[in-house]
Amino acid sequence: MSSGKTSHESLSAEIRKCPQCSKAFIPSRKDQKYCSPACRKQASRNRTRSTPASSRTTKQAKATPRRRKNPEHLSQEDFEEMVDPLPTYEDMLRLTVRRLKKAIESDKTSSRDLPALSRQLLSASKELEDYQEDDGPAFPLINEESEAQDVPFSAEAI
Repeated sequence: MSSGKTSHESLSAEIRKCPQCSKAFIPSRKDQKYCSPACRKQASRNRTRSTPASSRTTKQAKATPRRRKNPEHLSQEDFEEMVDPLPTYEDMLRLTVRRLKKAIESDKTSSRDLPALSRQLLSASKELEDYQEDDGPAFPLINEESEAQDVPFSAEAI
């Protein structure tokens, strides 16, 4: 410190010109380019607008074709799955269990999804077992007593 000036004093002696508004300013930091945050922000916006849209890095969704099952390689089970319009509750449970097992065994399934899939598989398997033991659902999907009946509309009822 024999020169007599501190680093802060040498910065304050330097006067710079703002590249955005051309106004003279004294920088508070040695790497300060703009006179104010507003000029810095405006310069950033101008740089962004001046680059053509094609050169900007934007994420675009890739169109991935859906894989279709080859009809020649359909199993009887897969065929019945496609043709049967209204599966029973037991069939839906079996389908769910089968798909969950495939998802767990798949190499494409991430490790973070395995606990949730395992819980769902255990739940669906238990429900299927209960359904098969009782020869009916553990909880009925449609209760015939509580089924809604058609009643003619009358404006006086409102």
